[in-house]
Amino acid sequence: MKLPSSVRFFRKPDHISFLIGLAFIIISIFTYTFETKLISFIFFTFTIIYETYEISKG
Repeated sequence: MKLPSSVRFFRKPDHISFLIGLAFIIISIFTYTFETKLISFIFFTFTIIYETYEISKG
C-alpha cells in the first residue's frame, strides 16, 4: 500500500525531531526559558546527526 507523501514525511525520525524542535523554538520565543531552548537544541542536534548518517549511508 502506497502512503501519501505527507504521511511518509512523518515516518522518518529526523523529520519528527525537527518539527518538535521547531515547536520548542516557537515556544521559547514567548517564554524566554532556558529549558525550552535546551530541548530545541537537543532535537536539532539529533536532526543534524541523523541527516549526516543518512547521507553517509547513501
